[in-house]
Amino acid sequence: MPRTYGVTSLEGAHVLLTGATGFIGQAVLERLLADHPDTRVSLLLRGRGGCGGRDRLVRLLRKDVFRRWHERPGGEEDLADAARRVQVVEGDLESVTGLPDDLDTVIHCASAVAFDPPIDEAFGSNVAGAVRLCEQLARQPVPPHLVYVSTAYVSAPGHGTVREEPLLHTVD
Repeated sequence: MPRTYGVTSLEGAHVLLTGATGFIGQAVLERLLADHPDTRVSLLLRGRGGCGGRDRLVRLLRKDVFRRWHERPGGEEDLADAARRVQVVEGDLESVTGLPDDLDTVIHCASAVAFDPPIDEAFGSNVAGAVRLCEQLARQPVPPHLVYVSTAYVSAPGHGTVREEPLLHTVD
């Protein structure tokens, strides 16, 4: 059956979130958990510092950004709720594999945000990683909706309004 693109609710949806440990990703995850109780969430998380992805999720959920979710009525069951609703896909954008095949929406927030790495490293994270993710999503039985959250990295440091326009560069 062809997909209908008039999605107005995440009720019952399966969402993949990348970049959940970053500034924007944390806020998105908190909103998904707090405001969409019937939504299943998969997180693409890599292990770091001897912690696997699931351990990183438990640490993440203790951060202050999740306070509202913890303090809601019934919040004492929040970790059990997360264990039921949140699946960790161990990995990163270097080799995107093992994604669930029933995704409805992907919110891609993962990227390098430092302004000082060599340009090939920045493009490797911010461009090649996004391409690999999109290639995997295109192989899904029904490709999910993709919400791509860019970073300030693409428009350089600065303040004020930044108009959306093509990124001009001379990198091959």
